[in-house]
Amino acid sequence: MTSVWLALSYLRARPLLNGLTALAVALGISIVVATTTLSKAARQSASETAGGYQLLLAAKGSQIQAVLSTLFFAEAPTGNIPIEIYEQVHADQGVTLAVPFNFGDSFKSHLIVGTTPDYLHLIRRNRRSSQQTLLKGRWPEHAFEASLGAAVARATGLTIGDTFTAAHGFVELPEDLSDHHKAQPYTVVGLLEETRAPTDRAIFTTLDTSWRIHGQFHDASSDAHDHEGRQITAVLIEGRGYADVARLNALMAQRMDVQPIFPGRTATQVLGYLQRGQSLVTSIAWLAALIACLGIMISLFAAAVERRRQIATLRAIGASRATVLGVMAIEGLFIAGLGAVIGVAFGRLMAVAIAWQLEQSNGYLLTIGQAGLAEITAIAVAMALGLLAGFIPALLALREDVAKGLAAMT
Repeated sequence: MTSVWLALSYLRARPLLNGLTALAVALGISIVVATTTLSKAARQSASETAGGYQLLLAAKGSQIQAVLSTLFFAEAPTGNIPIEIYEQVHADQGVTLAVPFNFGDSFKSHLIVGTTPDYLHLIRRNRRSSQQTLLKGRWPEHAFEASLGAAVARATGLTIGDTFTAAHGFVELPEDLSDHHKAQPYTVVGLLEETRAPTDRAIFTTLDTSWRIHGQFHDASSDAHDHEGRQITAVLIEGRGYADVARLNALMAQRMDVQPIFPGRTATQVLGYLQRGQSLVTSIAWLAALIACLGIMISLFAAAVERRRQIATLRAIGASRATVLGVMAIEGLFIAGLGAVIGVAFGRLMAVAIAWQLEQSNGYLLTIGQAGLAEITAIAVAMALGLLAGFIPALLALREDVAKGLAAMT
């Protein structure tokens, strides 16, 4: 109890210096916690979005770009593929689900996705939603009808019955530079509930719409079932079993106009790049925390020099070496512990703020989970370093001769 009381007295005697040292520890720990939390959220998001799908067919190019555009609605597609590819896999006995996608237009930077009702079934299955939930209104059935993701509806203020005009391309341009399809407005017929997934930031319409608006139906009487020469952007496939997926992968790999992609494998590759970046940032942050703990040791060493008379007096009246060690160890432990707790709290706030900013600016959805083992480990490691930073100056102070310390008082 004496050691604790003395340690608290010494801490109160130098509040500014001890506070600044704790803030230095907090800075390093906050960066560690923020990067770890965001990395965990990114891994979870990528796994939930791409890990559950078996095979993706897209135009040749970057597989990462194809996955980001089709499953995350976050990049321009790699190109188009013939509609016959979709018709072929849709008719395959080994395919349980084939979902086509067609991109090309946007509204206020929100991607317009031409697809079929199978995509709604896919969303409901992944969300474990019933047929009566997830969608208010209905899914598009005719050309130029649209259903809005939850984030789109919030951002634009559109509701069922409203109309809007699409812009060609994926980036919102000034009015005089943009190519708007003003003669062909969309009508909102459905609003999707929030899914906390890429679905929230997209607008969905029929495949016929994307063909008509880009002239692949030459007139209103064109046969919607005559698909010769028409194109789509990608096809998402689920097979009856692994053997069927492997067979389709080998079959499509032989074609020159399409590439088969395993989304889960590609997502793992992206996460590998992310992990390397996180490791670098985390290492730098831990180095900063270590330097801060070194600052604690230097501060306590200077304090020990200033207190050598007090230490000598304590030892002269019977205080044990353990008491002296305990006082300085508690000081280091308290400074580092305070800095670690502040750092964890600030790091979590940083992660939430960055995730919110990413969602608002780019539509990337990161769900920040509850604090767990990583935060506890960060606090424990910081406190251990603080304890060590207190022990070393204490050991050096105990080497000082008691008689010399008392003689310095005269």
